[in-house]
Amino acid sequence: MENSSETGARRSRRLTRALIAAGCAFLGAGLVFGISDNPLGLALVYCAVAVWILSFAHRWRRPKPFLILLLASLGGFPLAAILHNLFYALAIVASESMILSQALGFLEILFFLIAIFLCPPGVLIGAVGSVVLAVVRLGRGRGAGEGEAEQDDALS
Repeated sequence: MENSSETGARRSRRLTRALIAAGCAFLGAGLVFGISDNPLGLALVYCAVAVWILSFAHRWRRPKPFLILLLASLGGFPLAAILHNLFYALAIVASESMILSQALGFLEILFFLIAIFLCPPGVLIGAVGSVVLAVVRLGRGRGAGEGEAEQDDALS
C-alpha cells in the first residue's frame, strides 16, 4: 500500500512534467506563428514562460516564496535592461575583437530576453500567488481554532 505523501509527491512530479511539456508546446507554437510583430506569437511565448514558472511554483504553499519571486522579478527587470544596454555599448566598443564582440552580443540578447520575457510573468505570478495565499491564510486564521492554525503552519 502506498503512502499518501508518496502518492502526492508522484502527482506533483507528474504535474511538474506536464507543465514543462505544456510550456514547450506553447513555445513551439509561438515560434511557429513567429514573434516578430505578431501578438499571438508573443502571447504564446509569454504563456510558455509563465507555465514554466508555474512548474516550479505550483508546490509553494506559503506567500513568502511568491513575494520573493515578485521582488526578484521587479528588481530583475531594470537590472536586466541596464545590463542589456551596457553589453550593447561594450559590444560596439569591442567591435574590433570578433570573439569578444560576439560574446558581448550574446550577453546583450540574453539580458534583453530576460527583461522582456522572464520578468513580466514572474511579477504576475508572484503578485497573484502571494495575494491569494495571504488571503487564504488569513481566512484560515480567523475561522480555524488554535490547533488547526498550528497544524496548518506545520504543514506549510
